Amino acid sequence: MGTIKLAQRIRSFRKEWGLTQEQLAQALGVTAGAVYKWEAELSVPDISLIVALADFFDTSVDVLLGYEMKDNRQEAAVERLREFKARKDCAGLAEAEKALTKYPNSFEVVHSAAALYQLFGIEKKENALLRRACALFEQSLCLLSQNRDPEIGELSIYGSLGQTYLSMGEEEQAVELLKTHNVCGTFDSQIGVALAADCGRPEEAEPYLAKALLSIVEESVQTSFGYLNLYLKRKDDRSAEELLDWMLLVFPSFERPGQTSFLGKIIAICHATRAYLKFREGDLPQSRACLKTAKQVAAAFDADPNYSSNRIRFVALKKPMSAYDSIGPDAGEAVRRLIESFEEKDLCEMWRELNENETA
Repeated sequence: MGTIKLAQRIRSFRKEWGLTQEQLAQALGVTAGAVYKWEAELSVPDISLIVALADFFDTSVDVLLGYEMKDNRQEAAVERLREFKARKDCAGLAEAEKALTKYPNSFEVVHSAAALYQLFGIEKKENALLRRACALFEQSLCLLSQNRDPEIGELSIYGSLGQTYLSMGEEEQAVELLKTHNVCGTFDSQIGVALAADCGRPEEAEPYLAKALLSIVEESVQTSFGYLNLYLKRKDDRSAEELLDWMLLVFPSFERPGQTSFLGKIIAICHATRAYLKFREGDLPQSRACLKTAKQVAAAFDADPNYSSNRIRFVALKKPMSAYDSIGPDAGEAVRRLIESFEEKDLCEMWRELNENETA
């Protein structure tokens, strides 16, 4: 259905014509109270009066009504469901059922409706809504070949199903589902949390949590250096400095106290990059101090180059994994190459002097 805005239109047309409610009432042969009720949406004029109003205001009945036909095409229906979800508007559930009745075999409609039911089921803690969400997510898997959204796939749907089962208190079913579809450790953290907190199996949870933590470390390193390179390319030195502050606060905190890890190379490169930024600022003493720290951190790693996952704080795998990077085996050499890549002769000379003074 569309929407009708008769009350607003009567009021708008009346004001446009410069009339009071009493003057409009007199022109139509009704009471001022009747006009007031129309504009306050307390009553609706008879059809004959609607026609008379349209004639009086020199407009058509449909314009007076302010009738807006709802776009019921599939794409519009999906967009409305997504808007209901974004606004957390419960009216979206009724709209979802209408869309499902009209487009029962549309992946977009079914998946969007499932997401709506999941949202309100979790927020309201209503299992009936959550079960409806599960049924719709299962149905969307059968329609997955229609999907054109690269952010949605089989794994994301199984993840949504697992989350829905957890919200219903069906932890064992959720864990088994997530384990079955845990490609590349996608659901390690969810499985670990469920096993430790809900299923009372902390020993079984630990390997999943450890692998999830290692993924967080890896993603943090990759994403941080992505941003760092972005800022350096833009010559946004302030943002690069702020990011390095964060990196040098977080990355060392992942290392076990008194032990080197593969993060040592990363930390050394951070200090070397900060030396470059300080050099650009003209702060040569601070640039030299950063280079010296980079050299010390790199030397500590090169003296004990350990890539074991168990060198990361909180990680204790019975079969430790090994980390890999593209920096190269020697941290000191990696720092040297980085400094040379900045193409600042005086900075390179500063690095050379540091190394010569140490070996002298």
